[in-house]
This record gives sequence, structure tokens and C-alpha cells, in this order.
Amino acid sequence: MLRPPPVACETPGVSAVLDVSRPTPLRLFGFLFTAIGGLLIALGAIGEWATVGIVGDEAGVLDTAIPGIDRAEGKAVLAAGIAILVGIVSLRVVDRHSARRAVASVIVACAAASLVVGVLDLVDTRDRFDDAGADRIIETISTEQDLPIEEVRRNFGEIDAGLIRVEPGLGLWLVIAGGSLGLIGGLLDLAWVGQQRLAAVGADVEPP
Repeated sequence: MLRPPPVACETPGVSAVLDVSRPTPLRLFGFLFTAIGGLLIALGAIGEWATVGIVGDEAGVLDTAIPGIDRAEGKAVLAAGIAILVGIVSLRVVDRHSARRAVASVIVACAAASLVVGVLDLVDTRDRFDDAGADRIIETISTEQDLPIEEVRRNFGEIDAGLIRVEPGLGLWLVIAGGSLGLIGGLLDLAWVGQQRLAAVGADVEPP
């Protein structure tokens, strides 16, 4: 059976041939893992990374949530998630093997960095968030009791640090899950780029 020829593409700056063939499993799963991973990283970055409260406050009256984007590493993770999403689109636009390899390498680096940040913040949640959480609690008490914040801060400083409760938030878990999926997807993307290069060489086509 004769296969339909590639469709010519007249758009300047775009590959001269538009590939309308069904994607290989390697390309398909690379795209899915990378896209889902980037989305989870971005959502996790704007989600809650920690909840800080007081031990014994079962009602959670003084609980305060700390979103990832309130911290420098959270902003960096958000940028990484966006970069991954842009990268997966770029892989379908660029046609040079070297450019595709560079994009896939950036995806791997962003996913790996996000995963490391998420794991470190999860393992060391208390030390990383107790100070910021204590400041939020002081602000809450000052507002609810209509007291000067410096007075509350002075009294709060006399409370044993062991009374501060810090719990990891859902956002951290999303970042870790997204980083893991994005890393797998990026490696699959790299493998697909290598596969395409080998196919071009095998067909005696000078790869770009």
C-alpha cells in the first residue's frame, strides 16, 4: 500500500515538511510525561508548601499557610515548570536535531532541579518554614487581638520553639511528583531526539 507523501509547509522559518504520521510510543510518552510534569510543578509552586500553627490548637485557629511563591525557591520552581511547558511545545516546532537536544536537556535540568528543591523542603520542612510561619502567626494574633505587633512579637518570643507545629503542604508533593514525571519525560525526549538523529543518518540524510 502506498503511503501518502509528506505535506509541504510553506510557512517561513518552519520545517519544510510537516510530519503528519502517528507519533512513536517514545515521542508520545515523552510528551505526556513532560507536559504533565511541567503542569504539576507549576501548580505545586503556587500551592501550599507548609502549614504552621501552634501545638494544641486543634481547631487550627492560628494555622497559617505558606505558598511556594512566597519563597525564592518557590518562584524558581514556578519558572522551571513554565520553562518545561514551553520546552515541550518547542520540541514540536524546532526541526534541527541540535536544537531539539538542547531543549530536551533544559527540560531534564528544570525537572531535576524542581525535584531536588521539593525533596529538600519536604525533608527539612520545620527548619525551612518555622520562622516564616511564626511571623504569620504573630501577625494573626496582632490583628485578632488588636495589639501592637511588637508587643505580640516580644511575648511570642518567650514561647518555647517546641510549641510551633509545621506540616508539609500539598504543593510540595505536587512539585516532587511533577519533577519526577518531568525528569522521566525529559529523558524520553532526549532518547527520541537521539532516535531521530540515528534514523536520519541511517537514511543517508545529513542531520541538521
